[in-house]
This record gives sequence, C-alpha cells and structure tokens, in this order.
Amino acid sequence: VSQIAGPVSGAVFEVGRDTLTFQATDASGSSAQCSVIIEVLPLRPLEPTADPNPGCAGETVMLSVPPIVGATYSWTGPQGFTATTNTVTIQSLNSSNAGAYFVQATINGCITPRDTIVVQLAVQPITEDDVNIILDPSTLDTFNVLTNDILTPAGDFTISLVGDTIPEGLINLGNGDFSYQAGAQPGSASFFYEVCSQSCPLLCDMATVTI
Repeated sequence: VSQIAGPVSGAVFEVGRDTLTFQATDASGSSAQCSVIIEVLPLRPLEPTADPNPGCAGETVMLSVPPIVGATYSWTGPQGFTATTNTVTIQSLNSSNAGAYFVQATINGCITPRDTIVVQLAVQPITEDDVNIILDPSTLDTFNVLTNDILTPAGDFTISLVGDTIPEGLINLGNGDFSYQAGAQPGSASFFYEVCSQSCPLLCDMATVTI
C-alpha cells in the first residue's frame, strides 16, 4: 500500500480540506485505489460575555470566555488592561475602564481569532423639553419625544408618564412614541415624562411636552 496523493503522515495539515489517496497492489500486479477526505476546521472566536452589561458606575463587571483545557488566554483593554485567564474582573466600572476588551486563546500552538466585547457604562439620561409640536384642530399626529434626548447606551432606558393628569386624546405607544388627537377648538396641552436607565434605575431625568 502506498500513498499517491495528499499530505503524508506526519505533515502539517493546514485549515481546509485535503484528499489523501492510497493505492494497494497485490503480488499479481492488480491494484485498487481509495481516498479519504480530511477537513481541518479553523478555531472559532471565543465569544466573550460581560455581566452586567451595561453596568452602573462603581459596579464590578465580570468578563468571561469558555474554559478550554490546555489553553492560555490573552486579554487587553482600556488603561493598559491585561489578563491571562478565561474569567477576569473589572473593578469599579467608570468612564475610563469602560470600552472594548479583546481576547484570544492559544491552544496547542494555534491562536483563535481575536474577539471583542464592549463594556458599556450606563449614564443618566439627558432629556429636553419638546415645545414645537404643532397640530391643527381635529387632527391626529404621532411623534417621538426622545429624538432630542441623549440616552447612553441608546437602548438602555424605560419611559413613563409623570403626574395624575394626562391630556385627553393622548396615547402612549411605547418606546417614546405617542399619538395625540387634537380637539375641535384651538388650545394647548402638556404632559411630563420621565426616562430612566434600565440597568441603573436611579439614573433618571424628566421633561415636558407641550402640544
């Protein structure tokens, strides 16, 4: 039996597919061939996670990737951050140590693709009064009160109406969207809303909407 094609035993098999072909010949000179396909898959990114994320100022955030037997890890991040374990900790989250953290692992001499997790710091929303919503009598309009507000991170918020008096014709559609049916007579209506960080509920701000 002899090998007539493909990498030989002991060779390094690169990422991809290789076809190994062998030929067997008997004493009478008759021969037959067979082949086998060997596929070497690349190492996958580690898909790091962060908990909590977003985090509140001063919180401890844990970064982790799956443990792999025999692997060595390499983390880098803001402020010269480095670590060599599969689970690492960010102490006292703040604006300086929030940001992108990168991680790779070396496994039997092979290096995984560099992967990233962005650690986000929740900050207090900044809301602005909405005073330029103008409707004609007896008309219906839909508007979003968050378009001039600053929300960081953008999707980390809750919004609620504040106060006991809600204008007749106002409907809260969710996510900052409202509809308002104006009355038949000219006039004005107003309401208050509050936006809070979903991750850090004590971080809130309030604004007024005047129609």
